[in-house]
Amino acid sequence: MLKPKVLTKLLTREHSLFYFWAWHDSDAYFVKKWIDFDVKDNLFLKENSSNKISVWYEKEELARIYAAEVKKINKPIEAKKLIKEFSARWKVILAYYQGKKKINSITDLKKFYQLWVRWWATQAIVFDAIDLLKIPLAIRKQLLKLREKTQEYGEAGDRLFVNFFTYYFPKYKIIANLVTPAEVFSVQNKKFDSKTINIIKKRSRGYGIFHHQILTLPSLKKKLADQNLTLETIVQAQNQAIKGSVAFRGNVSGKVRIIRYKKDINKLKVGEILVTDMTSPDFIQALKKAKAIITNEGGLTCHAAIIARELKKPCIVGTKIATQLLKTGDRVEVNADLGLVKILS
Repeated sequence: MLKPKVLTKLLTREHSLFYFWAWHDSDAYFVKKWIDFDVKDNLFLKENSSNKISVWYEKEELARIYAAEVKKINKPIEAKKLIKEFSARWKVILAYYQGKKKINSITDLKKFYQLWVRWWATQAIVFDAIDLLKIPLAIRKQLLKLREKTQEYGEAGDRLFVNFFTYYFPKYKIIANLVTPAEVFSVQNKKFDSKTINIIKKRSRGYGIFHHQILTLPSLKKKLADQNLTLETIVQAQNQAIKGSVAFRGNVSGKVRIIRYKKDINKLKVGEILVTDMTSPDFIQALKKAKAIITNEGGLTCHAAIIARELKKPCIVGTKIATQLLKTGDRVEVNADLGLVKILS
């Protein structure tokens, strides 16, 4: 029997299905234009009733994606094309985010979506390339400027859709986070049929977006097994130090506050150590109050890393399992000189 291929978790975010379907469409139809590579085995997984969705890529395929990006972006002329298209589409998208362009109908929403998913492909490559050391530093610096210019709007596309949906379909706002673009675009007279509503509501318990399908969790499990795919699991002894990448140096001790969901951000108290999957612009006030920052995800140019450097807060990113091994109230030492977190009590 062939050894299973492993899907590794790239990140976790709280967003709507609409948002993640845009990511799925971008990978499926538009990334290839830039890197001549078909992205196939990526998974968007919602495991419970929360809106947290994890994004998984097959390990070997992810390595090939990165290699294809290096090959393409190493050519200055290709990097220039990427930056030009990224910037041109971003200018229009930003007008939507700032309210200068409005979405007043399903037709408007569809037009925005088509623009968004095409821009998304350039965004994905820009964000990846910043951390790919085989790409010349001068090019990576150019791309980093694009990321820094746009990262504060990371939640904006999702918020734009949810606000439109709840205003345009107030009767159905309970399913705003569970509908696909196709379901929204096909609605007639602002009314979903009862069969579609029943299908959508079942997604609240969990689903997977995989190979252009939305699957229930049992169906997804079978599908992955049929494809000889398995989800990566990380095992670490409870008493081992947690390791990650140093985003900003420093050595402090303090009490942990686990923040799993955006609704809990305000629970963080001044001087506590913030531990979360990954930060976003919504976390700014918490980051200012935190004594140190620890994340499961991200690299040296992720949101948490950039803000930690601005605030001069010790920060360790990419631990993968900090939220699993730590709990609120734990006293820990954060050695951000070495990238280690040690539980003291």
